[in-house]
Amino acid sequence: MAEAGTRGHERVVRNRWERFIGVERSLSARIVASMSITICGFALTFATYHAAGFYFTSIVVLTVVFVALIAGTRLALAHAVAISLAADYFFIPPIGMVLTSAASWEHFAIILSITIPVAMAASSMRTAFRETIASRQHAERMLAIVSHDVRNPLAMVRLAVQLSESAPEARQRELRASMLRNLDHADAMIQSLLDVASIRAGKTLPLAFRPCDLAAEVRAIVAENHVGARVEVVATEPIVGRWSIAGIRRALENLIANAVKYGMADAPVVVRVERHGEHAWLSVHNDGAPIPKANREKIFEAFERASAPDDVAGWGLGLPLVRAIAEAHGGTISLESAPRAGTTFTLDLPIGS
Repeated sequence: MAEAGTRGHERVVRNRWERFIGVERSLSARIVASMSITICGFALTFATYHAAGFYFTSIVVLTVVFVALIAGTRLALAHAVAISLAADYFFIPPIGMVLTSAASWEHFAIILSITIPVAMAASSMRTAFRETIASRQHAERMLAIVSHDVRNPLAMVRLAVQLSESAPEARQRELRASMLRNLDHADAMIQSLLDVASIRAGKTLPLAFRPCDLAAEVRAIVAENHVGARVEVVATEPIVGRWSIAGIRRALENLIANAVKYGMADAPVVVRVERHGEHAWLSVHNDGAPIPKANREKIFEAFERASAPDDVAGWGLGLPLVRAIAEAHGGTISLESAPRAGTTFTLDLPIGS
């Protein structure tokens, strides 16, 4: 019970800090909040000065810290200067003058030399705290999505088991096939999560390589998985090297799936295999809205996705896996995207011997 109470208290404190630091505020709101904090800080300084006959610099520092946490570095520095000048006017002889004596200049320099690094440190802490909040919220959302998606095929398997108990033999065969497909789907989801965890830990995907013709393998993969889809393959010459066909299959299927999702419905998806010296280029092109420049690096990170229609779901694992597969081959992935030109992802893979 005591432990539960402690956790509850910690949760309340955390929520309060999140509301204090993590809430997005407009510039006007931050200015009002910082002015309110500064006025309270100066009032406390004024009261302690008249009660103790001494000017407490620590109150100014704490005021700057709170302003930095709620409003950022620039406003904190501005208020540090303002409160130092006000202190000079009210507390440093001659009273009623600003920066007119050696003592006032010395005090002003001391305050700034303390408050500037304190404001920057507090602002850095604010940024880190806000990033932590955003990361945790994002992780919670992704955990909910992943849990939901993995449960779907398992629920289908459970339903198939229940239906098969009283179904005729032919129907039972269909249900068993459905069970296997859904279990394979769930296994593929879990494998993707494990692979992404391995990538984020800095490991290279374990792939098995063998000699083969990349162009022929790509044609076979597209024919096997995209019969009737609007996918065209352009491969004019054999390109023989050492490849991980399982890895190429996963990369190609992810790229084609994205191209179909985000591309124009009436435009073909073009898969092109070309040789450039000792490298093979495997590209997937679709026509449609370009990927914003701000998203072009982010989409290669796990659980990040480009903007998409509301009905397009996904975990944001496909492109990180594609990049990891390219790197496991000793290659790279590049992206070109522009209005009217469409979007092209290109794997640049060395031709292994």
